[in-house]
Formats: sequence, structure tokens, C-alpha cells
Amino acid sequence: RKDGDGMPSGSSKKRPSSNKKKRQQQRGDAKKQPHQKPPSLEEVLAKAEASLEASDVETALSLFAYASDVLRSRLDGTASSGVPSSSTAAMSEDEVKSLLSRVLGKAGEARVSLGDPDGGRENFEEAIEVLGSAVTIDEEMEGREAADQSSTVADAQLYDARAGLHLYLGQLSSEKDALASYQAGVKDLERSVKILDRSADAGADAHMRDDGEEEGSLKSALVETRRQLGGAYCSILELYMTDLCFEPDAEEQCEAMLVSAMAIDDGTMPDALQAKANLRLTQRRGEEAVHSILEAYGRMKVGCEAMADLVGLGKEDCAEGEGGQKKRGNDDDEEAKAKELVEIDAASSLPGFEFRCQTSKILLECAAVLGDSDRGGGGCGDEDNVGSDENDARKNACVESAIQVLGSLLAENDEVVEVWYLLGCAFEAMSPTSVDAAKYYWETALTMLAKVKEGMDQAGDDEVEDEEKQCIIDQANEIKERLDTMLDEAEEEGDMDE
Repeated sequence: RKDGDGMPSGSSKKRPSSNKKKRQQQRGDAKKQPHQKPPSLEEVLAKAEASLEASDVETALSLFAYASDVLRSRLDGTASSGVPSSSTAAMSEDEVKSLLSRVLGKAGEARVSLGDPDGGRENFEEAIEVLGSAVTIDEEMEGREAADQSSTVADAQLYDARAGLHLYLGQLSSEKDALASYQAGVKDLERSVKILDRSADAGADAHMRDDGEEEGSLKSALVETRRQLGGAYCSILELYMTDLCFEPDAEEQCEAMLVSAMAIDDGTMPDALQAKANLRLTQRRGEEAVHSILEAYGRMKVGCEAMADLVGLGKEDCAEGEGGQKKRGNDDDEEAKAKELVEIDAASSLPGFEFRCQTSKILLECAAVLGDSDRGGGGCGDEDNVGSDENDARKNACVESAIQVLGSLLAENDEVVEVWYLLGCAFEAMSPTSVDAAKYYWETALTMLAKVKEGMDQAGDDEVEDEEKQCIIDQANEIKERLDTMLDEAEEEGDMDE
């Protein structure tokens, strides 16, 4: 047959015709469907924030980068039909700049957390440049007082935002570069405080917005800005104690920054007192250091103890009385609930992880200074004349406070080797030494270090520097040495008691 060879007649000719009709129908259906609109800028930023909450930093960074491009195109006037510019169409140029700087700042933080500090620095510098042109006050004009009088609460917000970028950039820098960034941040915060102070005195009935979400009064905004300014003064102080410690006027600058920080201390934040304690330790003025760091701890005591209790390091015993829990009345229940609310609020307002880690180190150093003084080492300075019993009490107060602070850190993140190591140091420093507890925390730290080193060995020499491996080895050796010394001393004391 002409149309055969075993195949059903006509089947090979109908299929192409049928497929062609289907393709034509699909194209027709596609034309009828509306084009899918790109997500709005608000949706993109919301997804970016949600990604950060979920610790998906890479996704958040890509979304912030996309949002940055959209906002740049809006400023350049090059927004295309495929760009969701409708959400920014109603915004003024200064509002777009303000939003762009905030997005760039978020992108910078994401880059830093992903191990790209140089990329983060670029984002922060661009954000500062963008925001700088959005500030409406001519900062170089003559008659600065006139400029301050004409400024608005919105200007204070812009100064606050730019100050935050400068301060973050300072953390990524060192020596004179860091100093310049911190000083620029201080300058902006001082301007903001002046504007808000004047507005509050004038009784302006205005409201501030934090990241466009939460509203607060002028008074609360002023309090928060003053706290940021106090922290910035302390950052400069610490810079002169470290990177710039060999500058001729280093100690003079430290004292000046301390005076400035203490002048605006509101009695709630520990920053200025902790900086003072750290400075006094370097000046061998131990008595002042002990007083300052214990007062600083007092301002975060409730939050630290509440968190430390979560990991079994709280000061209160879980069992109330022998034989189990004591029965509570209604009044006791209400009091317990009120106490719990206070603790939750205190824990949520604690300073950051690194700050509290430094708090614990200063507390332990002060305990060591008091121990030296008690043994006749003169650690607290020649002017001190404190009895042995009082020294012991204050030493134990420093150690117990350090344990509470470290407990709050352990509750927040139990994978930081340094926290376990410092807890071992704290229990060793107790009078008498808590041998079993110190041994437990130090041995845990050694196990964690061994796992880190094992991971380095498996990664190979190309990915891990020899210095990093040696650092891990040195840390482990130090802990082993202290552990062996403590156990030997405990054994000797046991033999003597027998």
C-alpha cells in the first residue's frame, strides 16, 4: 500500500496537524492571560526581613540587592515597566534616598555576616553617601545655631540613621579610619540630641517612627539617641585603649570620652560604667574598677539571672523547701506571674552577646585583682585599705555575677567555646574552688576544640591557615594546663585534710 508499511492509514499525517492546533490554542490562551506583575517593593523587603529571621542570609542579601537596584533606578529616572516602581512613585526624592540607605545598610550587615567585610564596607559607604545628600540642613553654613533652629524631627531621624552607618563602619575599621567613622557618628548623634532636646522642651506634639513600623514619643526617641551617643563615646574610649593606645594623648582622650559618656548616663544602661571599669583596670585603680563593674552588672542583673536559670545556673534553687514544691496561694501566683513578666522584659533588653562576654571577663579580672590584694599583692592600688573578709565577699560577688552573665550567654548560644572556658575559670575562681563544675566546663570546652580541629584537618591545608590550627592547639593546651593544675592542687588539699 502507498500509505502503509504496517502503520494505520492516515495516522502519521493527522498528528502534526493535531499538535499544530494545540500549539496555536496554547498561544491563544497565553495571549488572553494577563502578564504577571512583579512583586511590589514592600513585598520584596518583607521577604528579605523574613529571610533574615529564618537565618537565610544569602536569600535576604539577594532581595536587598534587588531592592537597592529598584530604588537606584527610581532616583536615576531609569525605572522600566518591569520594575515595581509604583510603590515608590508617591515618595519624595529624599524619602527614596532614606529608604535606599536603609536597604544598603541591611545589605551591608548581611555581607558582613556572610564573611565579606569589604563588601559590607562598600554598602555602608554608599549608604552614607546617599543619606548625606538627603539631610536638608546645610551643615557648613555660618551661624550653626540658626541651622539647628530651622531643623526638624525628620532631620533628627536622618542624623540617627547616618550615625548608625558611621558607627557600624567604625566596627569594620581600625586605628585612624575607625576613629574618623566613630567621630562622624558622634557628630550626627550630638546634632540629633540637640534637635530632639529643643523639640521636647518646646512641647512639640510629634511622633517618631522606627523603621516605619513602631511609633514612640519624642521623649523616648531622645532617650534612645542619648544612649546611642553614650555607646559611641565608649567606642572611642575603647579604641584609644587598643588600636590607638600609643597615641601621645591616648589617656587624656579616654578620660574625656568617659566624662562625656557619664554626663549623659541615664542610670539604666551599663555601657559607661563598664567602660570606666575597663579603663580603671588598665590604670591599676582596682577599687574603682570593682565598684564600677558591679554597678554595671546591677543594671542587667535581673535579665542575666533569668536567662542563666534556663541552663541551670540561676541563683535561686528550683526546689522550694524539703520534699518538693511549696504550695502557692493566689497572691503568690500573681506575684510569680508579675515577676516572670519583669524577667522577660529584662532579658529582652539585655546588651548584646559580645558586650556581656566582655562584662564577664572584667568581672573575673576584678575578682583576680581582689584575690591578689588579699594575698598582699596590692592589686587594688596603694590607696585601698579594705579588710580581708570584705575583699573575699566582693571577690565572690564578682565571680557569682560573672557566672550569671555567662549563664545568659550559654542560654543564648551554647556553641561558643569561649563561654564554656570562661565558666570553668569562674568556678575555679570561687572560694572555695568548685572543682567538679570547673572540670565539667573545661572538659566540654576541650571536646568542642577537638571537634573544631578535626574539622580543620578534614578541610585540608588549602582552606585552613596553619595559624588558625595553632591557635586552637594553644587554646587547648592552656585549658589542659589549668585543669591539671587545679586537679593537682585539689588532690594535695585532700591529702592534707586526711
